[in-house]
Amino acid sequence: MIEAVMVLVVFFFLLAVGLMVYNGLAGRGAVQRSQEALELRGLRIARLAMTFPELQCSVSNVIQENCVDQLKASAMSSLLSSDSRARQYYYDTFQEARIRVRQVYPTEEEFVIYEREPAEYRRSEATYLPVIVYDPLSSGGTCLTLHGACHFGTLIVEVYQ
Repeated sequence: MIEAVMVLVVFFFLLAVGLMVYNGLAGRGAVQRSQEALELRGLRIARLAMTFPELQCSVSNVIQENCVDQLKASAMSSLLSSDSRARQYYYDTFQEARIRVRQVYPTEEEFVIYEREPAEYRRSEATYLPVIVYDPLSSGGTCLTLHGACHFGTLIVEVYQ
């Protein structure tokens, strides 16, 4: 009888240890899946922002890939900072995120295009895409097939969870 009780005690002890290990591994897996989902949402929003006509560089309906028009970005930034209906319109697409264009060469400049930060969040994930920042007002040279100046920059999309 004592042997049977001891076997049951050892069995339940091993079962409890096994459940604790499984619970720890399952929790880490859930955190990793949550992080991957946040990264994928950031990439999706970044690709959407790159295909928006409000930011794209184009001439005669020919669109330049990975190019952000500086004038359009500046205009969109000022529109979204002053018009609440425009912010609500873009909320359906961008949700709770911050989208910036940072020109890094030859001069540093930054445009906050869209910003909707939640009241509280646990973490954020930033996605960086290299872009060409096109300045159509510059009179020197050409930028790809466009007349104006090209600058190097980064599109930064920060999503919140």
